[in-house]
Amino acid sequence: MATAKRTSNRPTPKTKRTAAKAPPVDVNAILEDQLSSHPIGKALSAIDTLYKELDDMQMRLDILISRINILKKRTSALRQGELITLNTMMSAINGKSKAPNGLKSIKARSKADGDNDKDDDKVEWTKLKLLEETTINDVLLASETVVSIESQAAAKLVEQGVAEVIEMPTAEKAEEKAK
Repeated sequence: MATAKRTSNRPTPKTKRTAAKAPPVDVNAILEDQLSSHPIGKALSAIDTLYKELDDMQMRLDILISRINILKKRTSALRQGELITLNTMMSAINGKSKAPNGLKSIKARSKADGDNDKDDDKVEWTKLKLLEETTINDVLLASETVVSIESQAAAKLVEQGVAEVIEMPTAEKAEEKAK
């Protein structure tokens, strides 16, 4: 004969209690806020140090994403002809996050213009003599060095008093001769 199961002595199942998880932390926003008043070089160095010290994989991934965002903003600003060095303050490039990719915007402009103006696509170069030690595109250059750089970046260096113009682009020469 089969015996009946005894269910009365069976313990009641316990529900697993999970610890309350902390709300997710927006690491990118915190880093951007804390590092906005520091130069890019120091900000990237701080992010690298923080990355090496943390064990939490999610935080490490968020830190890497923040680093990539900073580098994207810097690259975008460089493509637009701005003079960005490792000494440039983070707040100077923070507003660039919504800017479109430089190559995409150039292609869009050329399609809108109908590619009729070949002169607009040419990059104009200006020859400068540096008056003091300067970093251009992460290259440290001594004073009295003669360099040829894009005209927009050259104008910024001249405005800052870091360099003086030796030779202007050909289009500007023609305009001055016409006057």
